[in-house]
Amino acid sequence: MSFPNGSPNSFLRRAKGARGRRRAEKFASEFRGTDILFGLEDFKFERFCRIGPPAFPSLLRILKAGKPIVLTERVQGLIMKMRTPKNLAAALYMLSNPESEYRHQACTVLGIWKEKSAVAKLVSILLDPDEPVELRRMALGELGGIGDHSATQALLSLLPPPDNPDAHCIAADMAAMGICIESLGELGGKSAIPRLREFLKSSSLCGVAAVALARLGDADSVPVMVALAQSARDSEYNAGAEALCIIRDLRGAKTLAGLLLRHAHLRNLSCRAMIIETLGELGDECAIPALAEVCKRDGMYESHIVSALAAIGKFRCSAAYSALAGLLYSLSDSSKFSLSAVAGEHVIPMGAPAVPFIVAGLGSKMWMRGANVLVRMGYGEAAAGFFRREMARCPEQRSECMQRIMHVREKMLKHGAGCAKAPPASLPGLSLQRFCAPRRTAVFHPVAKPRARMPSLA
Repeated sequence: MSFPNGSPNSFLRRAKGARGRRRAEKFASEFRGTDILFGLEDFKFERFCRIGPPAFPSLLRILKAGKPIVLTERVQGLIMKMRTPKNLAAALYMLSNPESEYRHQACTVLGIWKEKSAVAKLVSILLDPDEPVELRRMALGELGGIGDHSATQALLSLLPPPDNPDAHCIAADMAAMGICIESLGELGGKSAIPRLREFLKSSSLCGVAAVALARLGDADSVPVMVALAQSARDSEYNAGAEALCIIRDLRGAKTLAGLLLRHAHLRNLSCRAMIIETLGELGDECAIPALAEVCKRDGMYESHIVSALAAIGKFRCSAAYSALAGLLYSLSDSSKFSLSAVAGEHVIPMGAPAVPFIVAGLGSKMWMRGANVLVRMGYGEAAAGFFRREMARCPEQRSECMQRIMHVREKMLKHGAGCAKAPPASLPGLSLQRFCAPRRTAVFHPVAKPRARMPSLA
C-alpha cells in the first residue's frame, strides 16, 4: 500500500469524518501488530474522538490490533467522551459474549468508564475457572478501579492464605495476589481489614497490604507502616511512606519528616511530593526543618520547592516565620531567585507575627526583597525605621541607608493605603507623616495689577 509523501501518519491526519474512519480501519487490518499507526502516542486516539461516539467500534479495533498503549489521563479522557447508552450496551454485550474477540478491550473501557452495571459480569468472569486467566486478571484490576463495595466478598474468596497459597486460585502467584490486595484497598470495604492484616507479616506483600489498609483507614496498622517506612532502603520504593501519606496520621509525621530529610539530596524519591503535601496537612512543627532543607538543597525539582514553601506557609508558629523569612533572603541570593517571590507570597498572609523575622534580615545584601514584602504587608514603616537606626548606628553608611529609605518611601507611596498599618510595638519606625505625606509644591498666583482710571472729561 502506498502513502502520500511516504508517511502513513500524515496521510491519516488529513483524513477526516467517515472516510478517515474507514482508512484507519484499513490500516488496522493491514498493519496489525506494527507501530506504524499504534504507537504509545495518544494523539492517534484523538482522531477517532473527533468523529465522536460513532467511532467506538474503530477504537476497540485499534486497542486490539496495536501494541500495548499507555492509558494516560488524556487518553482516558478521550475514551470517556465515547460513553453513550448505545456504546455502553455494546461494551457489555462484548464482555458477556464468550465468542467476542474484543472482551479484553471492553473490560478495559468499562473500567475507565467506572461502570457499576458491569460489576456483576466482571465478578462472574473472575469466579469462573473456565475463563482465560488473562481476562480474569484484567477483571480483577478493573473491579478495584470501579470501586463497588459489592465485589469485596468475591475478592476475599479469591485471596489465598499468605502462608499456604492455593495453586489453583487465580490469585496464587505474587503478582495476582498484589493486584487482588490493591483492589481490595480501592473498593473501600471495611470487612477486608482483618484479612489484609495477615499479609503485613509477608516479606513480599507487606507493602501492598500496608497501602491497602491505609486506603481503608485502618489506624491500628500505623505502627507497622512506620516500621515499614523506616526499614526501607534508600534505593527502593517506600510503600510504608506512601501508606503514611494516605492515612495521614500524626504518629507518622516524625517518620515522614526524617525520611524527607534523609532523602533530600535524591531527585528520584517517588513519593516526595506526597510527603511534602502530607507534612503540610498534618501541621506537626517537627516537619519545618525538613521542608526548609528541601528548599535549600541543589538539584531539587522546582515543583517540590513550591510545594514545600506552601506547606511551611500553612504553619503559624515562630519556627515557620523564621524558616520562611530566611528562605525569602536565601533564595534571592541563589539560582532560585524566582522562587523567592513564591516565598514572599506565603509570608504576606502571616501578618504581624512574621514582621520581626523579616526585619531581622534587612541587613543582608538582598534587603530589597524583604523591604518590598514588608511594604506589601502594610509594614513599610518598620523597614524604614530599621534603616534609620542603621544610619544612626553607622554614620559612614548614611548615604546607603538614605538610598534604601528613599526606596521604601517610593514603594509606600506607590502602594498608598496598603501602608497605613502601624509597626509592631517592638519595632519603632519612622513616622508615616514624614515618609508618606505628599510633597508640598509652591503655587504661584498671578497678582492682578490695578486698572488705570480713565481721565475725567469734566
